[in-house]
Amino acid sequence: MKALEKDRARRYGIPSELAADIRRHLQHVPVQAGPVTTGYRIQKYARRHRVGVTLAAILVLILAGFAVLQAVQLRRITRERDRANRITDFMTGMFKVSDPSEARGNSITAREILDKASNDMASGLAKDPEVQAQMMAVMARTYHNLGLYARARDLGQSAFDARLNLFGHDDPRTLESAVQLGWTLDRGGRYSDAEKLERQALVDERRVLGSENPLTIETMDHLSVILEDVGNNDEAEKMARGAIELGSRVLGQEHAQTLLAVNHLGRALWFQSRYPEAEQQYRRLLDVDRRVLGADHPQTLAAMNSLAVTLMAEHQNANAEEMYREVLAVQQRILGPEHQGTALTLSNLVVLLNYEGRLAEAEELGREALRIRMKALGPEHPETLAAQTNLADTILREGRFQEAEKIHREAMKVQARVLGPENPDFLRAQSNLAGILIFEGRYGEAEAVARKTLAVQILKQGLLHPDSIDTRRQVGMAMAHSHRYTQALDLFHEVLAKENDPSLSNRWAIRYALACVAAADHRTADALHYLHDAVDRGFSDSDFMTADDDLKGLRENLDFQKLAAQLRQAPTRSAP
Repeated sequence: MKALEKDRARRYGIPSELAADIRRHLQHVPVQAGPVTTGYRIQKYARRHRVGVTLAAILVLILAGFAVLQAVQLRRITRERDRANRITDFMTGMFKVSDPSEARGNSITAREILDKASNDMASGLAKDPEVQAQMMAVMARTYHNLGLYARARDLGQSAFDARLNLFGHDDPRTLESAVQLGWTLDRGGRYSDAEKLERQALVDERRVLGSENPLTIETMDHLSVILEDVGNNDEAEKMARGAIELGSRVLGQEHAQTLLAVNHLGRALWFQSRYPEAEQQYRRLLDVDRRVLGADHPQTLAAMNSLAVTLMAEHQNANAEEMYREVLAVQQRILGPEHQGTALTLSNLVVLLNYEGRLAEAEELGREALRIRMKALGPEHPETLAAQTNLADTILREGRFQEAEKIHREAMKVQARVLGPENPDFLRAQSNLAGILIFEGRYGEAEAVARKTLAVQILKQGLLHPDSIDTRRQVGMAMAHSHRYTQALDLFHEVLAKENDPSLSNRWAIRYALACVAAADHRTADALHYLHDAVDRGFSDSDFMTADDDLKGLRENLDFQKLAAQLRQAPTRSAP
């Protein structure tokens, strides 16, 4: 364009000037034909020194990147420092309650420190919602382990909501909070809500984390217990066996989670009345728990309690009582006198003392168990209601029939609303109400209540389930007291035809029930005949037999006393 300028003065003066500009262009030097801007000079310079400029550019980028990284790191360090300071301040505030200037000479418990921390949670960590959610989850688990389920539920719900908002539905931390909340809901007696939450958590965990993740295994274990609580025992057993199989392979056979699942499998077997299998399971578990976890560990104590319950179901009462009292002594020392584990052992011991007729001690311990559960769990929790019906049973055996009926009906009214009319616990309570009505001489009313209960139990639990047989005995007792003895015996034809069925946990149970029916109609010879049949089929508990009010009409009979003496002298044996 310079060579073609119209103004001759602006063209190249001589050909050598054009040649010189061409040489400059070929050498990547700025030419004189156009305006020499700074950008143009830099472009030409970079073209002439490509290697150097490239290396310099790389060095500049590295330095810039390092500077950015340092800035990010400094920001992270600052954030972590601020987070640490917030946690430190929060923890300092937690323990300030134990400072002498604050406590003013009073003894401060760990529970009071925990309560203060949970109350200060909203304000103390408001600037860091992630840490706040983490601390709420930790405290919820601590309250749960203390048996304080209402407070654990509130904190667990807050932690779950916060993590759901912060991290989303599929984040492992959110799933962990869902599992923890579901477990607390179950322990708090909200079985349906717990089942729904844990089932959904298990589906999500298998999808997000995989079937072999430890949290997935823990959820399976929790769900096995929840399914037992809602009466779904077959699925509960399958879930527990699945948790044991995965836990043994992924975590190890002696891992605490695997051992806990073994305990819960025994529980599933117990609820199906497979007592010998449950006993075998618990004895193996107890050996491992003592060796791996220690004799005073809460899981070891839970296994001992479960074994004692199973021994009691097999009418090995002396062995069961010895184990209950051993567990109770350790629990009162380790867990405290008002822990729910301690209350559970108390309640179980009350049932045994009722069976053996040691009613004064049974009432004292029963009232203590009810007080603990009422204080910690509230009046509508299933465990509180169980303690209430146990106390009613004791009062009934002491001859205070109307007081027993009043307490029992109050508990049943709440059970029907909280658990539902087809729940196994409610059905057992309804069957026991029939027994109370029999003691009061209201035989027609007792028979109607027992028949209504039996129909549901056969449908839900089966013809040969111990609860069904006990309720059938109540129907027969009501009929026998009404002098319809022959019709009462007809009730048992259907179950007598199946008394050799392997699903019948105690083969003597039907014959023992018939002995009670015969005794109710003063058929002494028949009653003794059926008792001998029960002994031939494995019954061996003389204390239970002599304390049973349904057989009180036989206590003065010499043949009855002789049979009881023979049982006391015989070697202790497990019921089949």
